[in-house]
Amino acid sequence: MDDRDTPTGSSANTNGAVALAVTLLVASGIGYRVMGGRLSEIHASVPLPRGTLGRLPVQIGEWRGVDTPLDAAVVEATDTDDQLCRSYTRRGGRGAVALFVGYGVRMRDLMPHRPDVCYPGAGWTLSSRKALDFPMEGGDVLPCIEYRFERGGAKNSRIAVLNYYDISGTLNRDVSLLRSKASRTDDDVDYVVQVQMVTAIRPFGGGGDTQGAQSFAVQMAPQLRELLAEVVSEQRAEAELRSPSNAAN
Repeated sequence: MDDRDTPTGSSANTNGAVALAVTLLVASGIGYRVMGGRLSEIHASVPLPRGTLGRLPVQIGEWRGVDTPLDAAVVEATDTDDQLCRSYTRRGGRGAVALFVGYGVRMRDLMPHRPDVCYPGAGWTLSSRKALDFPMEGGDVLPCIEYRFERGGAKNSRIAVLNYYDISGTLNRDVSLLRSKASRTDDDVDYVVQVQMVTAIRPFGGGGDTQGAQSFAVQMAPQLRELLAEVVSEQRAEAELRSPSNAAN
């Protein structure tokens, strides 16, 4: 990595936000497990091997990622079976994004960890919530919710959080589809992941503050979806080889 790839002060601020973001994501998990337990059915997706999410490319376009491993206690609190926590910085230090992806075999376990629940519970004020659709290559669309939070005090802090779910390749901006599928047993679900991207907002920045995060999101989302589809295919092929009919042959 040369000097052009070295994070600037702005990038460093965003990299510091990754620990904060993940802490807030898991903060409400314990309290909401009771709610999740009330679901009549436990609908599980195809189990993916631990470490699957780590196969997401470190280099995505102009963005290069650095893994930020989570403490074991934090991992347990996320209620996820696999997770990726990585900070991506764009070449030249022109922006940084903290990426968190959580995968759960049990879909209900992903429901509690929502920005509009976790952040206010940790003392942040929700200043705006906006549904956004980002065009991707090939004519597809990435539907997200962009949350903006702020916290006063000696050091005013402002962050933006982009959130979406990938449910068997179907991208959804909120938990509505997740709730629907979690309560049904007749829907085939290969996998479910929750994706959050956090970026720090400059104190006096304008509308362009989150453009870097949006640019990263539309480049990352197809690669993540392709990776998960590939792993599901691998798992099914392995299951077929282990099936009794093949074993008999």
